[in-house]
Amino acid sequence: MGLFFTLFIPTIIIALLLIYKFLLRRRFPANVTCWFCGGKTEVPYDNRNCWDCPSCEQYNGFDKDGSYNKPIPAQYDERLNKPIKCQEDDFIGGHNVLCDRCTQNQLLKIKQLANFIPYNEKNYDEEVDAFKRHIEKVYRLCLPCEIKVQQELQLQDEAISKRFCHLDDHRSFMETAQEEQTFLHASYTDRRFNKYIMASIILHTISLVCSVLVVTKEISLDGDQAWQKQLLFLHPILLWLDKNAEFLAVLGLMSGVAAKLSLGKYRLHIIDAVSCPVWLLVLLSQTGFLIFHETGSVYHICSLVLNCVTSAVCLGINRRRRDRPNQSMMK
Repeated sequence: MGLFFTLFIPTIIIALLLIYKFLLRRRFPANVTCWFCGGKTEVPYDNRNCWDCPSCEQYNGFDKDGSYNKPIPAQYDERLNKPIKCQEDDFIGGHNVLCDRCTQNQLLKIKQLANFIPYNEKNYDEEVDAFKRHIEKVYRLCLPCEIKVQQELQLQDEAISKRFCHLDDHRSFMETAQEEQTFLHASYTDRRFNKYIMASIILHTISLVCSVLVVTKEISLDGDQAWQKQLLFLHPILLWLDKNAEFLAVLGLMSGVAAKLSLGKYRLHIIDAVSCPVWLLVLLSQTGFLIFHETGSVYHICSLVLNCVTSAVCLGINRRRRDRPNQSMMK
């Protein structure tokens, strides 16, 4: 009866977790963060990768390569875009500092660049760069206009620096906050802190501790060797581990499965598919359903060591979402 409940209760709990994950979870909204403005909102669970931000009205839905996962007509038809008005003080400068001759030359330069046709389409970038350098020499500014342009650029730089000086303080604050969050493993970093990732770290840690304790139970202090005599003070602990080996195996398996469910399919790896069967093998050996030829056999020890290794890899492996576009592409 004890063995029955040892396997029946974990099976029921795992079944309930699977029912919640695949049947009940989509009935509740999902918390999402906009990739453009950083605004947070709630959307239906099935729409967590295809939704419009209520703050900036940007569409959030991307493929693995960072492209939009659906066509957006407003990208190709300007009539579908809403005009945005700005105040006059949003502009810096606005007056023409060039003479009539230099102004005409700049218009000619822009027109020639727009009509540029390369000799070979495969070398378009190299040819257009060479053409730009050529027309810059042909239509270069006169000396008075060049001095005026440098002065105007300097004035604009000073005005922009005064207007956005608070960004430096914000950047230093973000760097300090990032240094303070070093407790979170670097492989788990994401655009925002994810409570499900933190839960998986805790559960994988519990699973690793249980696997280490199950291996420690196999230490024998019955011999006459010197190291065995030095570890005799651990004998009560080993007796407790031997008595509760089934509970530790059940706890390790349940915490490992719960950690995988909390991560979601986009953060799982092959090692996760290996870890659960290994834990099940350890559980069957501890409950007596799987009996090795002799206690402390090579196969039994290898299964316990393999369990420790897979549990440690599951804790330390990179858990970045595979369906998210690269952040450098989005900036």
